[in-house]
Amino acid sequence: ADYVLIPVAADYLSLQGVFRLATALDVLEKRLKRIYPRRIVVTRFNPRRKLAFEVDRQLRERYGETVCKTRIAENVALATSPSVSQDVFRYAPHSGGAADYAALAKELSEAGFLQVGRK
Repeated sequence: ADYVLIPVAADYLSLQGVFRLATALDVLEKRLKRIYPRRIVVTRFNPRRKLAFEVDRQLRERYGETVCKTRIAENVALATSPSVSQDVFRYAPHSGGAADYAALAKELSEAGFLQVGRK
């Protein structure tokens, strides 16, 4: 892998998990003498929950620009699409979840982190 994309659900345990994962990646990079560019994306974001904003704030304070501006909100289409073996773009192309992931792909592509259309 050349890049690391870390999805973090907007909850306390996921926040603790990303702290541990980042530490493990730091150790790996030192051993391999190689830097792996990384981005963190906040998922399952619910704007009605204070905890979601707190997790987002802590991530941005600790990791700064590494945290994507795009957040993936909780969405019924995102929860349901795997049960019918479809991605959200096929299952519910006009849903908020599809819009969030399209925005994330655009952000990552513009940052040079993702090459859209690459096979």
